[in-house]
Amino acid sequence: MVNVKRFALVLGLACLVPVITVSAGMEPGEFKLGGKGYFFYNHSMSDGGAGQDNEFDVSRLYFGAKFQISEKFMAQYMTDIAHEGGGEFESFAKYALLDWKMDALSQWNGHLVLGLQSTYNWKIPEAAWGYRSIRYSPMESFGKYFSSARGDYEDMLEAWADSLYDEDTSADDAKADEVMSQMNNFHDVSTSKMASSADLGVALKLKPTDRHYVYLMIRNGGGYKKAETDMYKNYQARVGFYLLENKELHFSAMAELEPIEGHDKDGAVKRRQNLQWDLMAAYEQKGKFLIAGNVNAKKFPGVIDDITATCLSGFGNVYLAANKLKALGRVDLYKTGFNDAQMNPAMPKMESNATLIIAGLDWMPDKKVHIMPNVQILSFEGEGDSVKDFYIHVEFKF
Repeated sequence: MVNVKRFALVLGLACLVPVITVSAGMEPGEFKLGGKGYFFYNHSMSDGGAGQDNEFDVSRLYFGAKFQISEKFMAQYMTDIAHEGGGEFESFAKYALLDWKMDALSQWNGHLVLGLQSTYNWKIPEAAWGYRSIRYSPMESFGKYFSSARGDYEDMLEAWADSLYDEDTSADDAKADEVMSQMNNFHDVSTSKMASSADLGVALKLKPTDRHYVYLMIRNGGGYKKAETDMYKNYQARVGFYLLENKELHFSAMAELEPIEGHDKDGAVKRRQNLQWDLMAAYEQKGKFLIAGNVNAKKFPGVIDDITATCLSGFGNVYLAANKLKALGRVDLYKTGFNDAQMNPAMPKMESNATLIIAGLDWMPDKKVHIMPNVQILSFEGEGDSVKDFYIHVEFKF
């Protein structure tokens, strides 16, 4: 059930200091409001569809404001309202930041950003994809799939260790201890959320030219919905550039490092390093079409095995009617890394990879309104039934 009073209060407060769109060239003292919302209709087409067969719902509501304090300083606030865990609507502060245009870095158009702010894990590929209201960016979508498969891997490690403990030799017990250390280590390092769309931290944004950018950031690592819980920080960098006369060709790369407490082969706590990276290339002729490729990966250090999870994605859109109608599509290939990990030789290897296909239309009856019927199919390798859904997504801005 939705807590109506709480939702109304949040909505009212958000409208008082509500932003989502970034405005250029604001004058000192200028104050801008804005926001956007995503809602949808979903009909499950899966065989024997468990749960709801169809529903109306709101996936996201954003409200915020920007205030140009002076020529050097800008403040921004944004509220994120969404279902959490399928329950009632909850409200989170997603952005609460101070943007400082620094004189010392003026030749690189340098800005120092302090506070709760956007991260650069998937921001650029998400902008190229252009349909956050339909589906998360490839990296974020893969992260959610990977998290759902993680439990099966840990269960198989635990079953393997139990079978070794049932044997009589000390060598089997030692191997079982090592397998349990792998399970504990993997659980610790993989549940540390490397990727989040916003977090508390400090970022340096540089744009030496209108064709080049460099973003550097140090952040908590837990995301904007959680407080910091350890002494470690997350470090990330994204660089990009445009080529051709009208910047049709765009390349972007991101790397991210996060120290985390894991385990060694004896089960003792040992600092580990998670690594994540992303590469994107996109070609766009504005008003005509866009085509892009994206590959991203996460590496989780282990005791027996390092687990490297990889996502390969291709997406694009093409105008069918100028400024009114687009066709869109995307294919993601998810490789979890679990299939190649060491397992009980008496048991079959895991089959944990998957493919996501999205196809749809984007109708724009107004430049701030998008109505997007689409089909999404998530297919699993092995004998798992695919998940098939028909959606009508609606996005509006104000």
